[in-house]
Amino acid sequence: PVIKLIHCGPSIDNPIKYYRSSNIEIQSSVRYISDGSYVSTSVYKPDCAQSATSTWKIWKTGKKDCEPKYNLHSDNTPPMNEYTAITSLQYKPFKLEFHRYKIMLEVRNAQVGKSSINFSYCYIEVADLPLVAVIDGSNERKIHRKHGLYLSASKSFDPNAPAKKQSHLFVTWTCVSSNDPEGVSEVCKPKQLTPSDRYFITPHMLSYDTKYNFTLKVWTNLYDGLNYTTVANQSRFANVEIEVFGENEMVPYDIEIICATNCGVKVLPNTILFLKAKEKNNLYDGLEFTWTYSKDNGAAQSLDSIKEQNLPDFMLIIKDNSLDGGVEYNVLLEVKLKGDLTTIYNYKFETESIGTNETCDVTPSKGTKGETKFDIVCSYNVDSNFIYEFYDKTSEEAKEKTIFNGRMLGTTYRGELHEVKLTRGTVVVYLINNQNGLSLSKRISVTLTDLEMSDSDLEERYDSIEDRLLAGDNLKALQTISYI
Repeated sequence: PVIKLIHCGPSIDNPIKYYRSSNIEIQSSVRYISDGSYVSTSVYKPDCAQSATSTWKIWKTGKKDCEPKYNLHSDNTPPMNEYTAITSLQYKPFKLEFHRYKIMLEVRNAQVGKSSINFSYCYIEVADLPLVAVIDGSNERKIHRKHGLYLSASKSFDPNAPAKKQSHLFVTWTCVSSNDPEGVSEVCKPKQLTPSDRYFITPHMLSYDTKYNFTLKVWTNLYDGLNYTTVANQSRFANVEIEVFGENEMVPYDIEIICATNCGVKVLPNTILFLKAKEKNNLYDGLEFTWTYSKDNGAAQSLDSIKEQNLPDFMLIIKDNSLDGGVEYNVLLEVKLKGDLTTIYNYKFETESIGTNETCDVTPSKGTKGETKFDIVCSYNVDSNFIYEFYDKTSEEAKEKTIFNGRMLGTTYRGELHEVKLTRGTVVVYLINNQNGLSLSKRISVTLTDLEMSDSDLEERYDSIEDRLLAGDNLKALQTISYI
């Protein structure tokens, strides 16, 4: 076999570099010398191409790999990975650590009475990208002191780690100002947060008629001590200039957040929440509105996934069943005038909770489809205002965010249903509050085996269905059909 490795460096001093966030694919081209001519692997005759097996091996390189006598791992160091019968070696993003790697492809050809073997080495390096430091919003802003200042670095990230695994990343805010060039005032002292945290500077910490230069530092200690990475020693920075207006300068607009729908003491999560920003003098020209929200004093989040689209930007409608019950929310409204002057308003509320710890059980826990009679009992509270709806669902139906699917078993006010027959394996009980319509569900899995019936028993069931249909008892007929 004659082997050529593609997208891989020929020596340890000249590896092909891949970033950790990239797909890695080392391809191979294998040909065979037969009777003095080349035969590619796509040709199945002569037999040498057909009977070959390929094995990939990969090692982390070390100091010995720089010495020729150790270049082929003659010390029998076991590889970190080994794969057989594939034409290319592939790794998805973030699967390999920062390091240099030695890769070997071994091709064996075994036929009756003769055999051949060859191998080829190549090298890759998995390298890092610099951290990304981004301050949300424009890099020059004018604000009024009475609104305070929100700073956010939510778009900062580590490109060397998956988007959902960024907990190792930190940000530090510092500043200098025209009144404090050394940055020793309270507002300029280092403030360490995570990128998802919004940094709110209260009005009393800001001075009128003052310019601030805030510096964002993005850093991590996750990679300290690792080779082939510069992240540990290279924090990233970004800056934003903030100008606070003088004491006598007025905001050229007067905004108030007004609730139009679902405006009770506590917001109902099963009903839309309609908010709008009202400019008291109806001066909307040049104003830009951006809505975000946070839960329980957590990080600010986009509303895109839970709000109605295609509305004027001064309106916000949060869809029904998009909010969690028993949670404190803070809706933030950022208002910009012609992309420059920025002020922040907020609307805080708490959502209503169904507030119950009731449990539900099914007995027995296993049985036969359409044959065994089950009892469903919930821990009923005489003072509750619940309606209990019972459903028989498949596991897929139970995962859907809808009540009216599957097979309805019944409705009660006392949380009990007896001698019901199940066919789908998952009992879902909905507890619905009579006063506000809020609901929660309890899910119980039941082990069901298939019902085995003789032809005579099945014929008897069919006769029973026919009799009930003729008698006008369609409900009983449908129940019998569903068991079968």
